[in-house]
Amino acid sequence: MLDKNLFISLVKTIRTNFDLDKSDEEVKEYCQVVYPFMVKSNIDDDGMKKAVGEFIMKTSGSNFNKLPSVGDFLEVLGMKPKTVEQFAQEQCDLVYASMEKLNMQTMAIFPDRVTNYVLKNYAGGFNSFMWSNNPQNEKMQDLTWRKQAFIKSYISAHDSKRESVEPLKLQRINGRYGAWLVDDKEACKANLLEHDENCLRLESKPQNATIEKLTTTYKGEK
Repeated sequence: MLDKNLFISLVKTIRTNFDLDKSDEEVKEYCQVVYPFMVKSNIDDDGMKKAVGEFIMKTSGSNFNKLPSVGDFLEVLGMKPKTVEQFAQEQCDLVYASMEKLNMQTMAIFPDRVTNYVLKNYAGGFNSFMWSNNPQNEKMQDLTWRKQAFIKSYISAHDSKRESVEPLKLQRINGRYGAWLVDDKEACKANLLEHDENCLRLESKPQNATIEKLTTTYKGEK
């Protein structure tokens, strides 16, 4: 995964190379917007270094007066932006790869907000989704069908701009305490924080479950 501090450092290198009139605050705001897209495009540290290096070498400073867009970076690397279908497939793979650990939790959250929405609303809710994928369910559909159903639901939710930052909850007595942060922990924490802030806007007093409790991962998770 692309290191955020490295990304910020490389962006400052671009600013210096092209003598751009951008303050540190403007660079920070730019990075907050662009960084998640670079991560979603699977750009790692080496790829980002290559992109910035080639961008500097191939771009004329006299004709360049702005920080690069996501498309600028991807074009330099010869990459095309991912389709919604590709994102849906990646999220589907992540969900099914996480199934065993999800079965040990009372609460979990995914970094992708569309994924969180799909699981929260899928066929009656997250518990229904987990039961539909439980080997003890005699009516469980073929795995290929189940994955296709998830992908179809993801695309529909994405196109309808449906997202959720609410933690997914399972009706389990002996599950792990706290919310399991699946995959990208920083993105998960950002979702939990926004969820907590949304709740505080709707209520006159804080919830009993504070954000500190929500972000406590199960024992053994770093």
